[in-house]
Amino acid sequence: MIPKARFLGAATALALSYASAVAVECPMPQPTSRLGVIPESAVNVQDLSALLESGDKTNRIGIIVHNLKQSYPNAENSEIINYLVTAFCPVVKQLNGLGEVEKQLQMDRFTSQVVSIVY
Repeated sequence: MIPKARFLGAATALALSYASAVAVECPMPQPTSRLGVIPESAVNVQDLSALLESGDKTNRIGIIVHNLKQSYPNAENSEIINYLVTAFCPVVKQLNGLGEVEKQLQMDRFTSQVVSIVY
């Protein structure tokens, strides 16, 4: 029987080696015509990406979430989260000097931050 700590260490190493070989995949904008759903045009997502890239993400996320909820009251929280993640992913993907694992960690942190603000 393999000791639990040794097994977890091996599993973590395997996961990290896999993650370093896999590039961060950004979701594509999902344009839609349903009433009350956020239209994710490429231009809208690009504008939001530029806004998130320019700094002070914590305050900006709160303002963006508030504005989205005002403009699209029928949008579900999950849609707001997906929209922000779709916009932030290209920002992280283009960062130089970071490996894929670090980029994924940046995405994970951002997603957690968005979820905590949305809910």
